[in-house]
Amino acid sequence: MNYIINKNTNYLVEEDYKTKISEKNNFIIVNSSLLKIIDESCNYFGSSYKGRVSGTKYLIEVTSKPPIIINESSLLVIFPLFSPRRNDSLWVNYNNVLTYRKITAKSIEVIFKNYEKVKFNVSYNIFNNQIYKCSRLLSIYTLRK
Repeated sequence: MNYIINKNTNYLVEEDYKTKISEKNNFIIVNSSLLKIIDESCNYFGSSYKGRVSGTKYLIEVTSKPPIIINESSLLVIFPLFSPRRNDSLWVNYNNVLTYRKITAKSIEVIFKNYEKVKFNVSYNIFNNQIYKCSRLLSIYTLRK
């Protein structure tokens, strides 16, 4: 086991087959692909990445860049900013996003709950849509629970 995504995880980004992880008070580099870390984290909490994706698709009928619930008991949700199949993928912990704002047409600034500020090269609309998907996923999941 390499790394388990947890409540302290802010975001994970894959670069050159390594994953850089931002936590509340720490940066970690793991010699593993991001999808492997996500799958191991899902397995740790009793499912698989494919199972979590399937659950999201069933609950909110999303097929493009679906968010997933990593840990059902703490309602920890992460979401991708790009296709999860890309080798430079980037996933964000929905629970730790404090606020975000548009910088340019293709970049935003995200402020996490620990006040870490990060610029992501993605449009405001894409990020905002992913936040909406997470909110919808949590809402429907908690109603059914």
